[in-house]
Amino acid sequence: MRTWTIILLAAVVLWPSVPVAGGLFGGRLFSRGGGLTPDELRCEYLADPLGIDVVEPRLSWTVRSNQRGQRQNAYRVLVASSRELIDKKVGDLWDSGMVVSDRTTHVVYAGKPLRSQMQCFWTVRIWDKDDEPSAWSKVASWSMGLLDPDDWKARWIGFDASRQRKAAAEKVDLSKASWIWYPEGDATASVPVGHRLFRKKFTVPEGREIVSAACAVTADNWFKLYVNGRPVRDGGNFKEARVVDIKDSLVAGINVLAVDAANQGDAANPAGVLAVLNLRFADGSAAVIVSDGSWRTVSSSRPGPDLCRGLGTSAPIVARYPVVDDMARQTCPE
Repeated sequence: MRTWTIILLAAVVLWPSVPVAGGLFGGRLFSRGGGLTPDELRCEYLADPLGIDVVEPRLSWTVRSNQRGQRQNAYRVLVASSRELIDKKVGDLWDSGMVVSDRTTHVVYAGKPLRSQMQCFWTVRIWDKDDEPSAWSKVASWSMGLLDPDDWKARWIGFDASRQRKAAAEKVDLSKASWIWYPEGDATASVPVGHRLFRKKFTVPEGREIVSAACAVTADNWFKLYVNGRPVRDGGNFKEARVVDIKDSLVAGINVLAVDAANQGDAANPAGVLAVLNLRFADGSAAVIVSDGSWRTVSSSRPGPDLCRGLGTSAPIVARYPVVDDMARQTCPE
């Protein structure tokens, strides 16, 4: 017996190129479960899903093996309420025990009732055709959504909020604004195509709470509105003034409205920018900013850097609002 032991150990030592755990002795010398490994754990077909609303979620996994003819003969699922418990292999929510089955999909959770916003951690072990157990799988998780109507504490937003924004937008008075453009000729008749940038700096007083900030903008032919360097709205119909509430984009102190406007076409044609910002404060006061000769403008094909600088020249007034055929009218905010 001692002689055979020595020969066996010598074979292992003198034959290092053979993958001992995976091949020399059928993978059984140092491996468990005949090479079967549970992997790719899923809950309701998803990896680590958040906020599911199924009170008895379906669990699944895949089986991997480096041996031919292997199969799963049984499984055991553990589900715990904390990562600490599942790491200790304690299934305080559910311990399925050893279930003789080759099922790897649609294994229905059958543990303690699950509550809203509960976090669940789980793992699985399987047995191969020779009833050898695998190691436990990597830990997966899922969380529960709001299962009871009483759990919903938020307020619906959408229709009512939209109607309020529309009411504020309808109070924007375009008649106080003027059409402006870059100084390069008669913009009411014909100016070169290309991008022109317009910029207006203004101050929101400290301690003044803004209730609404409805901004109406249009341009002939296209524009993109920026507030403090962040794009918030664009439009391509000069007959409509697009309205947006920019309240959440404003800060106490200095703010910057910027418009990247494009005169489009195959040849020179009329151009212009029209803008109004109607600020309303919690104390009942209001302020109005309109497009006029105080805006700064620059010609540029790359708007990014210039929008943040006080460069350029004063934007000349092209025409007062309205122009012939009411060129711009307000549209409802989106």
